[in-house]
Amino acid sequence: MSRAGPTTIQALFQVPTRFMRSAQLERDFFDPEALDNYIVTPAMAEAFQRIASGLMAGSGPRAWRITGDYGVGKSSFALVLAHLLFDPKRPKVARIATAMGLPEPTSNCGRLWPMLITGTRESVVPVLARGIAECLRRLPPPEGGPPRFGST
Repeated sequence: MSRAGPTTIQALFQVPTRFMRSAQLERDFFDPEALDNYIVTPAMAEAFQRIASGLMAGSGPRAWRITGDYGVGKSSFALVLAHLLFDPKRPKVARIATAMGLPEPTSNCGRLWPMLITGTRESVVPVLARGIAECLRRLPPPEGGPPRFGST
């Protein structure tokens, strides 16, 4: 009779690889697996609802901040938000929208092209210019009409 060794902690958990590294907006927006295993929390659903309602025509609140400790999912939320506002009908995006209780999350606020930038010690002007150039170069308009930049 062979005796098995002690069970390791690693053997008890199956952590998806997406949780093994930080989200990076510019890279992960174009990675089809980046939204796999996204966990919708009530706080994230509420934050998205606040942002989406602020994007509707005639809405007053148009500035938001997402704060939290390192590793709580701020960048992952920004990645999901970019997808929800750009093309909510893609299957993985629609699954997340449904989990948030938002079957058509952008139907009242229009579609937006995400300008994906990450803060650096560089001047903001060249960072914004690169973000706009990449957006125009890599993103075709989603189905249902041209997206818009900015707010109405």
